[in-house]
Amino acid sequence: MGPDDAKITAEFTVRNTGQDMVPLTGVQPSCGCTASDFEPAAVASNEETKIHLTFNTRGYAGTSIHKSAKVKTDLPENEYTVFLAGQVAVDAPVMPEGSGVAEFLPDAASKKTTVSILNKTQGDLTLAMVQRPAEWATVKIPTKPAKAGEKIELEISVDGSVKEQRNTSVTLAQAGATDQNRVTIAIRTGPPPMPYRKLIPPAPAAEKPKAPAAEKSKAPAAPKTSAPKKSK
Repeated sequence: MGPDDAKITAEFTVRNTGQDMVPLTGVQPSCGCTASDFEPAAVASNEETKIHLTFNTRGYAGTSIHKSAKVKTDLPENEYTVFLAGQVAVDAPVMPEGSGVAEFLPDAASKKTTVSILNKTQGDLTLAMVQRPAEWATVKIPTKPAKAGEKIELEISVDGSVKEQRNTSVTLAQAGATDQNRVTIAIRTGPPPMPYRKLIPPAPAAEKPKAPAAEKSKAPAAPKTSAPKKSK
């Protein structure tokens, strides 16, 4: 992970395998270099939620890290610990500005965007494509070299509907470099990733039995009466 002085976010999935609702009350990182954007939530049986830990690599360049955070619930026996481990790389000579993601949401007004690549080398920089994206995505790389400290603007466009959820990526490297410092740009369309989802759809509601149709009751027929015969 890296480079130095960057924020790296890891995602953990918390799943409730029990039968009862489990309230998650907080996330407590082991040190100040790690933080969480967690908000209290209740996880029902057979459902899951996401927890994100963000680690600041400042001061850890070239070293291994092993950080932890305690996920707290309303009961101490249900608490557990998650771990974030990795190796912090030294500053990359080629890196994207911002998130490094070309994202096209369903309401996007355009199917084209730009991603800036910063040249942190000591000389001119020309990028070459190492791994191409899927056919529905196009990446245009300027042929003009960028001088030290300048940016290379990548033009990224997509075909088809941006309402459909699709994911791909493009990997670039410094042209002609022997160490092949690479940078990968994620490209996605559709709704943003959901932090919470159900594993098992709820069972359909049982249909109430239909009441038998009420029969119309027939009133008993009135007895026939005859007028008394007149005497002669």
